Amino acid sequence: MQIENLKTVIEGYECELDFSEEWSDCIVVKGDYSGSLQFLTSYGYLENYKNEQQEEVSLQIINKIEKWALANGY
Repeated sequence: MQIENLKTVIEGYECELDFSEEWSDCIVVKGDYSGSLQFLTSYGYLENYKNEQQEEVSLQIINKIEKWALANGY
């Protein structure tokens, strides 16, 4: 099983898409805040796991990230 990896930056958010034949995952990071694309689309924010703070992400940016991920195999 070979794992593919793509990265990009969208509106200051680092996006990393990891996928194989069986699965795919997209991680979104901005500074100390991170989360999966699935979490981000469900809840609208990223979390800082060190201090449990949240950073809300606009729906416009979430849609851009999701569009990139889907276009690249998510």
